[in-house]
Amino acid sequence: QPGVFFDTRWVLLSLSGLFFGFLPTSIAVAITGAFRLSQGGPGGVVGTIVIVVTACVGLGWRYWKDKNNKPLGVIQLYIFGVVVQLSMLACMLLMPAHMRFKIIEMVGPPILLIYPFLTLCIGLILKRQEDRRNAETELIENRIALSRERGLFRGVIDTIPNLVVFKGTRGEYLGANKAFEA
Repeated sequence: QPGVFFDTRWVLLSLSGLFFGFLPTSIAVAITGAFRLSQGGPGGVVGTIVIVVTACVGLGWRYWKDKNNKPLGVIQLYIFGVVVQLSMLACMLLMPAHMRFKIIEMVGPPILLIYPFLTLCIGLILKRQEDRRNAETELIENRIALSRERGLFRGVIDTIPNLVVFKGTRGEYLGANKAFEA
């Protein structure tokens, strides 16, 4: 139908809500919603509703995941994909009466069979990037803590009046305290 098309933007916006949070998703919804409305046609308003609803599904899932401290795995991402697709298809009931069931009949099966896997695949990519960012942040925090503890250790060793020297596992000298140096 002219003015009715399916381009997966709802998948990306739902994943934006799930992985990036409220502000980036709100900006993306505003831009894509305005663009979809400007394209017009009988699906213009419903397409914009799909954009908002699926982004809200992503934001809601993120809130639930964070509140319950639930990790995202393959099964959770697949279920998320199914919920996103079902919410998009439910929005199709808002289409004009003469089109709604014809559209659902035509796009429902492929959307329910293919799009949850698409959502899962993209979600796994985003999850891997999120895990990498978290690991990098943890590494930086651990390096800072290690540096702080090394400084504390060095301060304690240097205040000991006795002679202290420390060696590596192969017998090489690694350092000494101030009393030993003097």
